[in-house]
Amino acid sequence: MKEEFQNDLVSIIVPIYNVEAYLDDCISSLVNQTYQNLEILLINDGSTDGSLKKCEEWAGKDERICVFSKSNEGLGPTRNYGVKHASGEWIAFIDADDWYELTFVEKLYAEACKENSNMARCNFQIVDVTGRAQKKTNYFTALGIGRESQCVLAETAGSVCTILVKRKIFKEYYLEQPNCKSQDFAVGLAICLASGTCAYVDEALWNYRKGRPGSLTTGSAPKRNETAMKALPWLTYILKKNNLYEKNVKLISQYVQMAMSSIMFGGWMNMADSDYNGLKEL
Repeated sequence: MKEEFQNDLVSIIVPIYNVEAYLDDCISSLVNQTYQNLEILLINDGSTDGSLKKCEEWAGKDERICVFSKSNEGLGPTRNYGVKHASGEWIAFIDADDWYELTFVEKLYAEACKENSNMARCNFQIVDVTGRAQKKTNYFTALGIGRESQCVLAETAGSVCTILVKRKIFKEYYLEQPNCKSQDFAVGLAICLASGTCAYVDEALWNYRKGRPGSLTTGSAPKRNETAMKALPWLTYILKKNNLYEKNVKLISQYVQMAMSSIMFGGWMNMADSDYNGLKEL
């Protein structure tokens, strides 16, 4: 870490539910970050496997790790629990079956400080269940837009695991994350718009493990369609509540159309007519 940057405490929030087999990869990538001033919050969301025991073993090896255990509530409430218990100036989220590159925090934090931004984000790499790389994202090259364009927010807001954001944003904008599978679709954009500006690191620093049995992103199309009907109303509500809707309506429209087009395409083949029509009207 270069000397000219500050040394703020960064809180990394890790919701955990029955992921014992993947925890070592995830936690190892956190404790070995090149940026060391960390608080690692491992939040056991009612796991029934050996996840809690493994968390406690890691906590015994690194004093920066804090272990919490509660009844099962789901991803959104567990992330909210983590934010409430976090002490850091900055917040990062990671799912317990994924892992960061070891420079994730250092590079995002340095770029946010350099740009005087409330948040920074990076690209990511998709890996299969064995950890084998499948695809790397490269937003700016693929989209052909400059980093100064606000349109980048509407194209890249789909996951909160690529984000480092100031903790104050959650408090000032009442960003209580909803409890639905597609929540990142809504929460990511809300964080971006609340933050105002977005520093950017054009590297894949988050490794997203796709296809794990039991993962929230693994499931039938009808289930994903149903959760979209929860995420979109939350997004509209939270942006209007914070006076962020009207000033960003063009961007929001672009983002929603992009996300909903893929949902609607699969939906008409997999949903009951009444559900499809309800989603279309929404």
